Formats: sequence, C-alpha cells, structure tokens
Amino acid sequence: MPNWCDNILKVRGPKRSIAKFKAKAHAPKWTQITWDHKLGKDTDLETLKAIFAGPLEEGEISVLSFHALRPVPDYLRRLPYSTAREFGERLGLIKKLEGVCNGLCSHNECGSYCSEGGTYYWAINNWGCKSEAWEELCWQECPNSLEYHFQTPWCPPLDLFEFVTKEFPLLEFALEYEEFGMEFAGMARFKGGKCFGHLEWKLEHYYNDDESEDEDSENETEMMKEVAV
Repeated sequence: MPNWCDNILKVRGPKRSIAKFKAKAHAPKWTQITWDHKLGKDTDLETLKAIFAGPLEEGEISVLSFHALRPVPDYLRRLPYSTAREFGERLGLIKKLEGVCNGLCSHNECGSYCSEGGTYYWAINNWGCKSEAWEELCWQECPNSLEYHFQTPWCPPLDLFEFVTKEFPLLEFALEYEEFGMEFAGMARFKGGKCFGHLEWKLEHYYNDDESEDEDSENETEMMKEVAV
C-alpha cells in the first residue's frame, strides 16, 4: 500500500478555457490489459500477439482523468502494469515481449518503456506519480475557476500539470499537496507549459509541541505568500 498524497488543484482563467479543460478532464481513466500469470517462457509468439491485439477497455469515468489529459500510449497499456523487466525475469518472456512490442511501436517512440518499466515508469516520468487520482471530486466550480480535491500515491502529479498548461496556455494551475507519511508538503503554480513557483517543506510540526507548530505554521504561510506572488 502506498502513502497517499492529498492534493488540491485550483484552475483559473477565461470561462471558455475553463469549460474546455473541464470537458477534457471529465473522461475515462486509464486501464491496462490483465495478463494471465500462467503464461510462461514456452508461450508461443502468436499467443502473445493475440494478447497485444486484444481490445483495450475504457476505465471508469472521472472528473479528473490523468489519462485523458496526458494519455498512456496504447502499446504500454498492453504490457503488464508492473515493470516489464520484472515480468520478463519472472516468467522468461522479456525477449518475446520485446519482439511483440517492436511490431507495434519503435523504441524511438516509446523510449524503451516497453522493456524497461512499462506504464509504471511512464506514469512516474510523465504524470509525476505511478497511477491515476483516487477519491477525486470537483469541489468547487465557478465560471472562471475550478477546484479539485484528490489523492495520488506517494507524490503529487507535478509533471502532468506542467504538461497540461501547454494545451491550455490561458489557464493558471495552482497545486497544493501534503503527504503525511513522509512528512512533506508543497505548492506549485503552472502556466504556459512552465512551473513558475514551487516550494516544498517538511511537516515536522505535526510531531512537535504546540509552540513549534505555531512557528511552523507561520513559516508555511510566508512560503505560500511567495508562491502566490
């Protein structure tokens, strides 16, 4: 089980851009083909090709689908979710998996994720966390702003929203996050494909006395003001 990172995303901008972002984000989540763990090193190539050619199911509808905002490539969705290298070493299939994958994509396109990490590492490198949001909801909606509350495993999805602002250059995204297990929190702002303010701090005051808590809270308030400038 991962530690869960609590996130609050605030999106502000022109009414039309807000509506377009909301419509795009409200979509099915990413799904992955389920691989039969009975497959072994003696599985023939045609069987593997049939699995790769199988249909990809749509996920459940989310108000904030990471997959809709930055899609996981189909060829990676056809691999085991955990690292393909782990899967290959365990079942002796890695060479065959690479052979099948090469028939669907070039390593120039996938960056060798098909043989060295699969969706797991793709998501970490492109979203900033290993999977979609959990417990997501659109907390507040106004003509010129949206506010989402959600959880992500281990880390906030910083890379995702830096990418998303390229498509929605008129919108500003502000992400606040807290991860109590590893005791860190932060704030970041994105616009025009860039992060132009990111601060992170330790949540030490949750384990300190009341006096230290007041002091740390004041420090956090000052840091938030810096990001808001």
